[in-house]
Amino acid sequence: MVLCLTQRLMLHTESKCQKLLDMLIKTVEVKEAFIGYIEMHSKNAEATAKAIIDSLQSDSIPLEDCRSQCYDNAATMSGRLSGVHQRISDLNNKALFLNCDNHSLNLAGLHCANRAPIVITFFGTVQSIYVFFSRSTSRWELLKKTLHFTFKSQSKTRWSSRADAVKAFHIGLHDLVSLLERLSEDDTFTAETRHEAHQLLQAVMSFEFLVLLKFWNEILQRIDRVQKRLQDPKMNFHEAYLDISALEDEIKNSRETICSESIIAGKELCEEWGIQIERRTRRIRRMPGELARDAGLTAEREVMRVIKCALDRLSTEMTGRFMRLRDLDSKFGFLLDIRKL
Repeated sequence: MVLCLTQRLMLHTESKCQKLLDMLIKTVEVKEAFIGYIEMHSKNAEATAKAIIDSLQSDSIPLEDCRSQCYDNAATMSGRLSGVHQRISDLNNKALFLNCDNHSLNLAGLHCANRAPIVITFFGTVQSIYVFFSRSTSRWELLKKTLHFTFKSQSKTRWSSRADAVKAFHIGLHDLVSLLERLSEDDTFTAETRHEAHQLLQAVMSFEFLVLLKFWNEILQRIDRVQKRLQDPKMNFHEAYLDISALEDEIKNSRETICSESIIAGKELCEEWGIQIERRTRRIRRMPGELARDAGLTAEREVMRVIKCALDRLSTEMTGRFMRLRDLDSKFGFLLDIRKL
């Protein structure tokens, strides 16, 4: 939670010009001040808003000087009708509300990745491989000796961890496949280890997984680059808006290229390793009144449909979640753009 408070300036009439000149010359420095922890007995919006207001009053900080609010995307904090931000805005309509940009981008990526079962399976496989090696000290050491770097665990709330995990997987794919083959065939390992390695190898050696590996590596690296920028202490809302807008445009403009390159990369690896692409044909559901059975979707068309839907969902999520940022920049962004002043 962030509350921005303005400092009132009293200017005497006889020295107004001199005071104004001093203000223009001096460098303005924005600082964050830690007020303290607040003990909460309830987590609903009413109790949270009351706790914030009472804390400000106890520190003699007038609420009418508040100029902005920034919270995460929890309904309690950001609810439009009765969230904490709305309750404070009812008391001070100058306290503009803005979502946490990093958290909003996290949720946009999370929601677009939880739509299709094969995408959920993909990230589940990546996490399962991390768990498989990290669960055993000997396997973990073997992994580090083979790949010279380690895999990362995933986090639901921090998408940069997924970017690190998928990037490591993408770079070391060939070595990882060789290692899983060795673990699944070497009799010196336990039967349980050989079985788990075989199951993971089968999950990796599929057309869908290989296409999604290329696809998500491309998307996550773009998102991660912007998220790291958003964490810069010197970042302001205008620069954040420009970065978010650039990411949206980049995803929309490169939609066809990313999808086609991901399919090509998956095909090339399948050809290299002798993996069968077509396993079964997914039938398209017939609409009422249709008599003829459709030919169905091939594996390539099905994966193409999934990754295009994921990109479209990501664009939709970003457009909706950054509406407040867009509105704020349209009103005050020119103040941070020297070329427009």
